[in-house]
Amino acid sequence: MASGTGLLILLYGIYTGRFHTKLTAYAVLLIAATGGIIAFATGEAAEATVKQIREIARNRIEEHEEFATITVVAVIVPGIAALIAIYST
Repeated sequence: MASGTGLLILLYGIYTGRFHTKLTAYAVLLIAATGGIIAFATGEAAEATVKQIREIARNRIEEHEEFATITVVAVIVPGIAALIAIYST
């Protein structure tokens, strides 16, 4: 959600040509990337806890883990791009 918001802010900043709007978008993208990394890093401990609940199917846990991997990459890539953009301006 935050990555989408950051992208919208960035598009608006590009459209208006406002430097501070683009800088705000970069900050939002970096915050989203940081949150994604934290969520992904704490997922293993949560997985161990959830596996002990009988009602949760193991295949659902694996599907969730695969989706989390895709999501963290999708959040980190714009975050890295934002970091590069900040240092290049």
